[in-house]
Amino acid sequence: MKIPFKQFKFEVGLAAILVIFSCFVLFKQINSNYADFSEGNYLYISKQIAQGIFPYRDILIPHPPILFFWGAFIMKFVSHIFVLRGINLVIYLISVILLYRLVVVAFKDRLLALVASVCSLFLPLSMMWWPTFTPEILLRLFILVALNLLIPLSTVSHRKIWVVTAVSLLMFFTKYNAILFVIAVFIVLLTVNKHYALRYIFGFGVLVLLIVGVLQFGTQGAYLHDTLFVRGNIPLKSDLGILRAVSVPLLYYLPLLTSALLLCYKALRQKQMNTTLIYIVSILYFIGFFLVLFEGTYSYILYPIEPLLLVGAVYGAISLFSRKKRIFFKSKLAVIILYFNLFLSCLTFIYFLQIFSYRLYFATNKHDALVMEKIVTRIEKTSNPSQLILTPPYLAYLSNRTIDRQFSDTFMWLMLYLYDKNEQTKVDYYLSSITSAIKLKRYPVIIMDWRYQQISEINAAVTSNYKLVAKYTLLINENETLEVYVPQKGDD
Repeated sequence: MKIPFKQFKFEVGLAAILVIFSCFVLFKQINSNYADFSEGNYLYISKQIAQGIFPYRDILIPHPPILFFWGAFIMKFVSHIFVLRGINLVIYLISVILLYRLVVVAFKDRLLALVASVCSLFLPLSMMWWPTFTPEILLRLFILVALNLLIPLSTVSHRKIWVVTAVSLLMFFTKYNAILFVIAVFIVLLTVNKHYALRYIFGFGVLVLLIVGVLQFGTQGAYLHDTLFVRGNIPLKSDLGILRAVSVPLLYYLPLLTSALLLCYKALRQKQMNTTLIYIVSILYFIGFFLVLFEGTYSYILYPIEPLLLVGAVYGAISLFSRKKRIFFKSKLAVIILYFNLFLSCLTFIYFLQIFSYRLYFATNKHDALVMEKIVTRIEKTSNPSQLILTPPYLAYLSNRTIDRQFSDTFMWLMLYLYDKNEQTKVDYYLSSITSAIKLKRYPVIIMDWRYQQISEINAAVTSNYKLVAKYTLLINENETLEVYVPQKGDD
C-alpha cells in the first residue's frame, strides 16, 4: 500500500523544518549562557525545593507554584542546565505542532497553518525566550492545549469543560495573568452554551479558592504574601523606562493586534466562533502587555500568545493575495487596513532582524558561557557544598551551592528594601544577619551584581571586609558586571 505523501505534504514540510531547526539549536543554542536574571532565580528555587526546602514558607518565591514544582520534579533526576534547555526545546516544538493543528481545525486551511507555524519559530519573543526556564514557556503550551481541546466548539462536552478547567488551573497557578485567558474563554462560551460557560467559570473559581486556601494554610500565610503583596510593591518605571518598555514592542505588535481586532470583528459578524475564540484570547491577553510599566517586567509576558497574534496577521496577509479569501473582506476600509498592516509589518521587520541577530549572536557566542564556567570553577575551588555563599542565584544553581538566608530573588529583596516600609522589619532582620556574616568573613566567596550593590549595608560590609579578586562583564543585560570577592587577610 502506497502512502499518499501529497495528502500530507504540509505536515511533512513542517516536520522537516522542525528537524532542521532542532539540529541547528542542539549544536548552536544549547549552552550555559546567562540567559536571564529571573531564570536564575527560578532554577535556584526549583533546585532548593528538590532538595527539601519548603516553598514560600522557607524561601521567597515570586510566582505561583507550577513552574517551581515542575522544575523540582525534573531536578530530582537531573539538574544540568543542558538537560533543562533540551526539555524547553521539546516544549517549544510541541507548541508549534499544537499551533499547526489548531489552525487546521479552526480555519480549515493547511497552508495558513504551515506558514503560521513555521513563522512562529522565528518570532522575536520566541527566539529570545524559548530556552529560558520561565513561566511563559509553560503558559504557551497550556494555552495551546486548552484551545485544541475547545476547538471545534461544536464538540464541547461536559468532560471537555472539566479538562479545560484543569488546564486553566495549571495556567493560573503558573502565572496569575492567565486569568485573562479564562475571561476570554468564558465570554466565548457564553455565546455558544451558557450552561457550559457557567460550569467552567464556577468550577474554576471554586477550585482556585480551595487550592489557594490549601497553599495559604500549608505555607503559614506566606503564599499570598510572596505572590501578590511583594510583587504589588514594585513601582512604576521612570518616564524614560516606560517609553522604552512600551514604544518599540508596541510598534512591532501593532499590525498583529489590529489584524486580530479586524478579523475578530469579521468573524463575529459571520458567527465563526472557533476563530473568534483565538482572536479574543490573543486580544484580551494583550492587556497584560501593560504590566511592562512596572519595574522588572518586560515584553516577554506576551510570549504565550505571540503565535496567536501571528495567525491573524498571516491570514490577513494571505487574503490580500488570494481571491478566494479576499471575498471575506467586503469592506474597502478593511482591505486598506490590511495593506497598511502589511506595510507596517515590513517596517517593523527591522526590529525583528535586530532581535533575531541579537539572539543568534548571543546563542552562538560562548563569551557568557565561558564567564559562567570561570566563576563557577572559582566558587567550587574556594567553597564546599555545605558552606553558605552570597551570589546571584544562577551561579548558586550552577555550582550546587546554597545562598545564605535563601536570599534568592535578589531583585524582589531589593524592591522590598527600597520601597516597602511594611516589610522593613523582615528586611532589616535578613540584612543584619547577612552583614554580620560578612563582617565575620563566614562566606568563602561573594559574587556581587548591581542588585547586591544597591543594598548599601551589604555593599559597605563587602568592600570593607572582602577583597576584589576578579571582575567579569556579561554580554547579556547591557553588559552586566559581576565582581568576585574573597575574605581579606590580615595584611590586605
